[in-house]
Amino acid sequence: MQNLEIWKFLAGLGFFLYGMGQLETVLKNVSGRSLKLFLKRNTQSLFKSIFGGALITGIVQSSSVVSLIVLAFVESGIITFRNALGVILGTNLGTTLDSWIVATIGFKLNILSYSLPVIAVTAIGMFFFENRKKLHNVFAIFFALGILFLGLGFMKEGALELVKEFDLASYTNYGILVFVLIGFVLTTIIQSSSATIAITLTAVYADVLTFQSAAAIVIGAEVGTTIKILLWGMRGSVDKKRVAWGNFMYNIFTASIALIFLHWIIYFIENTIGIKDPLIGLVFFQTAINIVSIILFIPFLNIFSKWLERKIISNGTNSNSYISKNLPILPLLAVDALRDETENLYRKTL
Repeated sequence: MQNLEIWKFLAGLGFFLYGMGQLETVLKNVSGRSLKLFLKRNTQSLFKSIFGGALITGIVQSSSVVSLIVLAFVESGIITFRNALGVILGTNLGTTLDSWIVATIGFKLNILSYSLPVIAVTAIGMFFFENRKKLHNVFAIFFALGILFLGLGFMKEGALELVKEFDLASYTNYGILVFVLIGFVLTTIIQSSSATIAITLTAVYADVLTFQSAAAIVIGAEVGTTIKILLWGMRGSVDKKRVAWGNFMYNIFTASIALIFLHWIIYFIENTIGIKDPLIGLVFFQTAINIVSIILFIPFLNIFSKWLERKIISNGTNSNSYISKNLPILPLLAVDALRDETENLYRKTL
């Protein structure tokens, strides 16, 4: 029986990750160009960058997708790396919308009874309307949501049985940092902070984790989600590297602030605001630490960006352009520069 519940929980996690991936893919296909145009238009100032990053991430439901697009824009010189840092700040806030949906809908309704009809109808619709692209995409979006919530339902039911066999509360003897490490490792492996939060909410719902331990996992997830962006940013222009490292350091800053004031933040949520539901409290915690870190970080953003400019300098191999303002002495060098710039433009376009 125990093995069955473990597989049920893991199957639920698999469905959840698959649903997230499908939703991400469909939304990118549906709004790919409009998404990029929106980001281009709304990254011309710091506050527009933050708002644009939060809004697009809320729609696409993937901070990684938006961050990777931003890295590509920086690589191509479409937006400056300082404004790109603003978008990164916004993506952290926008990704919390997932958590609110899971906490307010996923655990308040019998989602299995709702997800199965949605999956059935949309799968049939996708089959019959495969040639009608717009209608097919609408069905695909709701199919992905159905799979996502089906996975969440399996996770919830599996966790309720597993709680009888496992006692994660015993890990509290090792200190709160253990749960921060769990959140970091889990998010680094599956590369989805939304999935980590969903697992954590499931554990809280099943009384496996205390509010404080769950909050520590959320803190770890904030850093774990940056690893993919950091690795991706290592290859490319110097500004691309600056954005990737800036994203990583900003999330370290957010996690550090949240960890230092963890007890006070939880006390504020439970006693001052009066949120007694641990599911809502945990999502509020995630949203609050991101809002507070943005407010604290904005005054120092220019100083931070200048520091990154000094610390991460170009080695001369990754330039945005092979054409400089100074004319080459030899005409042959001008032809070489034009050829290199054409190849460079081709790679950026791809």
